[in-house]
Order: sequence, then C-alpha cells, then structure tokens
Amino acid sequence: MIKFDLERALAGEEVMLGDLKVTQFQVFSTASWERFCGVVDGEFCSDLNSRCLTMAPKMGKGFLNVYPSEGLYFTPDPTQETIEACDKMAGNNRIMCIDLSQFPEGYGL
Repeated sequence: MIKFDLERALAGEEVMLGDLKVTQFQVFSTASWERFCGVVDGEFCSDLNSRCLTMAPKMGKGFLNVYPSEGLYFTPDPTQETIEACDKMAGNNRIMCIDLSQFPEGYGL
C-alpha cells in the first residue's frame, strides 16, 4: 500500500480506494475546506476521505545486476535501461540480473 500523495494524484497518477480504482479524481477547495471527488466503481463519490485513499503501485523500470557480498547482503550496480546494457556492465561474479518491470513500486527491492 502506497501512501496517498495529492501532488501525484493531481498529476494524473492512479488513485485507489481499497481495491477499487478512482477515476476522474478532482479536488475542490476553498479557504476553509477541501473536498476530494471521483468516480469509484462507476459511481460518483463527492466526499472521498484522504485517509482511505492510496496511490496505485507503478511497475518498476530497468534491469539490475546483483553480486554476492558479505553474508546475505547483495550489492547492486546502478539500474540499466536494457538487459543488453546490464549484461555489458556485469562483472564475472554476478549472480543474477533482475527485471524491475516485474515488480511494483513498494515491493521491497
């Protein structure tokens, strides 16, 4: 679950209410109040609570070489845009190359 971020939501990133996607997300505000509105499961909701909203996870980008280090820790190279670039940068002791597009934001990689 990714904490709700109003700036990201207003920039067009997907917002979730539980397992449901919020579409047409809008904010109406005055000096004394702010109201979040949107369409949830085909129905207009005029008072969405920001405490119940989260950001939809985005999938990662790029590829990452991983090398053994002391104990169970891994030391990665900087992320590469293509697998070919990752292979070119790989050292002899690389143990894996991770395709980050297979993992959503917040997954823990």
